[in-house]
This record gives sequence, C-alpha cells and structure tokens, in this order.
Amino acid sequence: MNKFAISLLQNVDFEPKGKDAIIKTITTIVGNFISIALFIAGGLAVIFIIIGAIRYITSAGNPSAVESAKKTIVYAVGGLILCILAYAVVNLIISTIK
Repeated sequence: MNKFAISLLQNVDFEPKGKDAIIKTITTIVGNFISIALFIAGGLAVIFIIIGAIRYITSAGNPSAVESAKKTIVYAVGGLILCILAYAVVNLIISTIK
C-alpha cells in the first residue's frame, strides 16, 4: 500500500457498527483527503511565492517583468491564505459532524 493510501485511511475504523459509525468513517476519510489536498495546494503556493521572488530579483528593472513577478507573488499569497482558511473551515465542519 502506498503512503498516500495509508495517510488517507489513517484513523479509520474498518468495522463500523451503526449509522453514526459509518458517518464518522466517511467524514474521517473525506477529511484526510481534503487535508492532504490542501497541504499540497499550500506547498504549491509557497513554491510560486519563491518563483515570483526569483523572477522579481532577476527582472533587472524591466517594468513588465517586475509587474509580472509582483502579480505572481500576490496571487500565490492569496492562494496560500485561501488554503489556510479552507483548512480551518474543513476542520471546523468535520469536528462539528463528528
């Protein structure tokens, strides 16, 4: 079994008993999947911030390159903030369901 499947199925009860246990199992799997997806998206946002910073440093004063690099950084920071907020909302919903 690969690491993704192991992390996705972490804390899952494989023999749920009753309707509440099945809902808990489903929310655990979905919550783990969403957490992994948001972790990956956050990592990509950080990578794009670094790429934007490198493009900004190497723009050599070219106004269009500077503007493009600034947009890359701004959008990446916005994406990172969105990932953090989405992670908080997902965890709040999952903790409420459980």
